[in-house]
Amino acid sequence: MSVLEKLIRAHTPLKIYSIKEGSNLSFELSAYAAGLELVQKELETLEREAFAGSAEGYGLSLWEKLWGAPRDDLSTAKRREMLLARLSFGYGDFTLEGMRKVLSFLGIEGEIREYPNVFRVTVEVSLENVPRGQRKWIVSQLGAVFPAHIEADAVFKGFDWNDSDSRSLTFDSMEGKAMPWSEIDIYVS
Repeated sequence: MSVLEKLIRAHTPLKIYSIKEGSNLSFELSAYAAGLELVQKELETLEREAFAGSAEGYGLSLWEKLWGAPRDDLSTAKRREMLLARLSFGYGDFTLEGMRKVLSFLGIEGEIREYPNVFRVTVEVSLENVPRGQRKWIVSQLGAVFPAHIEADAVFKGFDWNDSDSRSLTFDSMEGKAMPWSEIDIYVS
């Protein structure tokens, strides 16, 4: 039933109005119905975008902005999957198995290795050619997610001494930039 039909049905029992097609009242109700249909459509969009499981556009972007930039480069299904994994991450997930969720919500594949004697974890990212900005984001997210007493290092494929030599990046030039190895890894590749 259309909004106009609902308005007419609501006013008919009152017997105050004589609603005839082509009358001023009919035109007025039609205008109200058109406006209410626009509002209804916006409310349906708002309802869909308000929940991570059904969001398709700006709702996903708003959630993603909590942890970085919107991931418009990914499909809606992948973005939603990453978001739901992130939102399901809880205090009970600080085990090796639970930490695998981190890979899922960062949208990466790889392996987590624990070094409990030195309170360190490495996340070996198996994706190749990860852009520098995304690498920095992954590193920052690992720091934000892992407990403060554990050092979390991202290890990316890509550092190659031959590549370093072809760019004439000597130890002196890298030292001159005052970067730790984690930054040099991102800088070189």
